[in-house]
Amino acid sequence: MNNQTAVAVREVKQDLVTNIERMRPQIEASLPPGVDPARFTRVGMNAIQNMPELLDPQVERQSVYNACLRAAQLGLMPDKREGAIVIVNEKRKGPNGDVWVKVAQFRDMIGGLRKLAAEFGFDLVARSVYANDEFDYRLGDEESIAHNPPKLGEARGNLIGHYA
Repeated sequence: MNNQTAVAVREVKQDLVTNIERMRPQIEASLPPGVDPARFTRVGMNAIQNMPELLDPQVERQSVYNACLRAAQLGLMPDKREGAIVIVNEKRKGPNGDVWVKVAQFRDMIGGLRKLAAEFGFDLVARSVYANDEFDYRLGDEESIAHNPPKLGEARGNLIGHYA
């Protein structure tokens, strides 16, 4: 990276951080009760600063701010455990036909889904099934799963599936 490119990247990063700082009152107002605004802001700023792909000039800036707001509304940290800010290509109608635009989106992850479920009294559990496990499931009015791995010390075999 030459000196000119490094300066441009620093300027884009600083601009992004400055604008997120300006949004702090809006972000804090969006947070659900029980989420520490200072911690959320700190984690969000770290996430943004450690994602070089967000510095791409082709990424729509407003989408980055919207992704931060969405994370705040859900009360999920963009820490790649509860959720993450990702770049996706979005198809939009343009004056000369469809165009593809790079946008940032907040995506909840398993840690975030578990956190949200726990707020409503649910517990999400996921398990892996191996070839030598005893596994039986029943569908219908009274669905059930019976899963027993082999005795300790016995090989479980190859991974063949998952359930939650």
